Amino acid sequence: MSHFTSVKVKVSDLDALCEALEGLPGVERVEKDATVRGYAGATRQSQVVAVMEGRYDVGFDLDAKNEGEIVITADWWGLNTSEATFADKVMQQYTKVEASNRLEIEGFSLEETMEDGKIVLTATRWV
Repeated sequence: MSHFTSVKVKVSDLDALCEALEGLPGVERVEKDATVRGYAGATRQSQVVAVMEGRYDVGFDLDAKNEGEIVITADWWGLNTSEATFADKVMQQYTKVEASNRLEIEGFSLEETMEDGKIVLTATRWV
């Protein structure tokens, strides 16, 4: 019996998603077109897989019906987190990576700090 369940989030750049996942606690590595591990040896294929510490992983797939959305699938019980909590952490990291990449292209220097559990980016540029 599979315990895989899914949640959707808005993501437009798979490379930025991979970079964001590498910065999350508990993620050992990120693989593309790989197998997601779940309860009792259940598996499924995903376009991007966050290989987690332990026996369970998290899969990320482009939603074929809704452009710009990613479906996050995992056995959440086995990961000891909820879909919403994990999705929030992913989106926080993803937003940071997206903003950082765009600002660096524009020639900004970035400083990152944490305030009340939130990432704060300070961008500066000499003119």
